[in-house]
Amino acid sequence: MKFLELVSESTQANVNASAGLVGDHRQGGTWELERRVMAKPPFSVDAMGKFDRVLTTQIFARSQVIDGKEIWFLGIPSGASVRIEADGVPVTIVQNSHK
Repeated sequence: MKFLELVSESTQANVNASAGLVGDHRQGGTWELERRVMAKPPFSVDAMGKFDRVLTTQIFARSQVIDGKEIWFLGIPSGASVRIEADGVPVTIVQNSHK
């Protein structure tokens, strides 16, 4: 069981396993995975309680050369923020929502 816990912790995934053969019953197997390890949330209860936004993967970026300069366009959801590094300088971009 310790191995399953290590796999679950390192991958942040739920892990199901069996102590016996898995597969066709004519070969001595079964499809029942009787061992389960549920992943722990990657954030503490306190951190989740204080977080007032949503996580997103809906960020896109593209560049275009205008007048010989490379210009980057970022698309991020309303109310989200992105932290990037530009020429070694950290920059935070915030998309404010307007109603």
